[in-house]
Amino acid sequence: MTNIKLLSAGLMAATLGVATGCTSTPLILHGPIYHPNGGVYYPDGKGDYKKHDDYKKKNKKKHKKSEYNRVNAERMATRKLNSMGYRVEKVDYKHSQGIVKTKAYRGGSKYKIDLAYPSMNVVKLKKD
Repeated sequence: MTNIKLLSAGLMAATLGVATGCTSTPLILHGPIYHPNGGVYYPDGKGDYKKHDDYKKKNKKKHKKSEYNRVNAERMATRKLNSMGYRVEKVDYKHSQGIVKTKAYRGGSKYKIDLAYPSMNVVKLKKD
């Protein structure tokens, strides 16, 4: 009885293998083998294993930390002056001095205001 079950299971596996085409993936000898981590290995000696991260170095601009600070400083200065009742016209961040220079309006008058970064304390307020 067990021999018949074993024989029928073997025949069923063989028919399924023939019906689906191939039971294993073919071995590719002439093309690149793609590694799951993103690299490529050439088995025929055309190249070594390498990751394709060169595009990151070539196409990506290097942003300085000061550029991110500039955007943040200008945003914080605008919010601070708006909360004080000023309408901000121009904002300029001086990285070397650590000061945000602004031009703003309030009540029909124009002001030049210097704010310290990152505390946003008013350093100088001059009426134009």
